[in-house]
Amino acid sequence: MSVFDDCFHTFPDFSKKPKDWETFYSREISALKKIPIELKSKRKVSKKLLTENSYILNYTSTNKYTLQAHLVVPKKVVKKPPLVVIFPDYHQDPSIFSSLSNAGYAQLVLRLRGHEVDLLSTIDTKEMSKEEIEQLSYGYFQASLSQKKSYYLKQLYLDAFRTLEIARLRSREVDTSKIGVWGKGVGASMALFVTYFMKRTTSLFLEHPTFINLEVSQNKSKAKYSNEINNYIKTHKREKAEIKKNLNYLDGMYFAQDLEVPTAVAVNLKSKLSIPHSSFSAFHSIIGEKEMFIHTEDKPASLKKEKKIIIEKAVDFFDRFLK
Repeated sequence: MSVFDDCFHTFPDFSKKPKDWETFYSREISALKKIPIELKSKRKVSKKLLTENSYILNYTSTNKYTLQAHLVVPKKVVKKPPLVVIFPDYHQDPSIFSSLSNAGYAQLVLRLRGHEVDLLSTIDTKEMSKEEIEQLSYGYFQASLSQKKSYYLKQLYLDAFRTLEIARLRSREVDTSKIGVWGKGVGASMALFVTYFMKRTTSLFLEHPTFINLEVSQNKSKAKYSNEINNYIKTHKREKAEIKKNLNYLDGMYFAQDLEVPTAVAVNLKSKLSIPHSSFSAFHSIIGEKEMFIHTEDKPASLKKEKKIIIEKAVDFFDRFLK
């Protein structure tokens, strides 16, 4: 069986979905809504001052944590532009895309909680090998694994929800009736979460989605979040059953179930970080109009080219379903 066939036949199994899954998240979202947003907006000086307005937004999310996001609104538009909200992957810096700005889209990019400080700036790496440095990780995915209510990823999901709330408050600058979401890696599961529970998203772009169908992907993935979880379980075997139960609440597969929002999925069949089986599980779960972009590159030069192609595909996708 080819890699494609093996991935394509990976279907989601919803039989293990916790019975109180919907209730759990409804309560968490209700608790979030009771926390004041406390939005502070500061104009950011940009080299592109003549072509865009740039703002740094700070606002409060679950556990009263202050999040930061970057809002960029292009000036060269006849009316208020549609907005693309971007959720980066774990250990990934937030990025603004000039291609989206040039196409007339505003962008709101979240910095994931705990990513305010560069990990390398806090560690002495002089005695470390290149491989050891590459394996350095924040460790957020191994903390509180046996406590789903305080787990890092659950907080990220609520952060995504709060960010969409913030997006809807910017109606003076952007068209809040046209909001697309672009999620990368773990950020793709965040995108699925907010699309499922808020129902304000008009189009969804999932780039190498992860933390989906963990039953299939968790032990195959070499991503940092996956390594953190597996390393913790190795030294806490007595907690394995409880951890597995808790992770089942967080599996992004359930957020994709029966979604009707137009969706595009970018998948690399050779990726050892974003296991392609996850992408196909999400793809099969969505019942709305959908499409998939498949890549098979694994060399650095080819991966760089792949990133450029994905950006072009994203712009084209939003042009068709967001404008």
